Amino acid sequence: MDDRFAVLAVGAGAGNELLFRPRGRIGRMATESAEGWDDHLRGLTVTTLASLLGLGAGVGASALATGPGDRLGLYLLGAAILVQIPVYMALGIDVDDFGAKEYLYIAFITFSLWFVSWGILLTAGTTL
Repeated sequence: MDDRFAVLAVGAGAGNELLFRPRGRIGRMATESAEGWDDHLRGLTVTTLASLLGLGAGVGASALATGPGDRLGLYLLGAAILVQIPVYMALGIDVDDFGAKEYLYIAFITFSLWFVSWGILLTAGTTL
């Protein structure tokens, strides 16, 4: 068993209680400290901005690119990914704490929304 988890005793008739919880957080709820809410708000902000920029890049690619083979769509995707870090810093999010996982998450969410939105607009044959 991993050292980061503490085993909690489960009494008779305890039901579906958690058997393992992270050390140091036994008996604490996530909403009891401001840190839990800040982490949640940070994650919500990062996800929302990455999604909106991916959607915007997809709509922009549909409006500006001549077709699916035009590299302008990829350039818009790259710009949407790269512009996020300065925006997060301007919003007061500490990007120094970001690791490879966060950067890959931002790139994946932005790419996914770009791909889906531009794909739908190409399939529908819309012109913007």
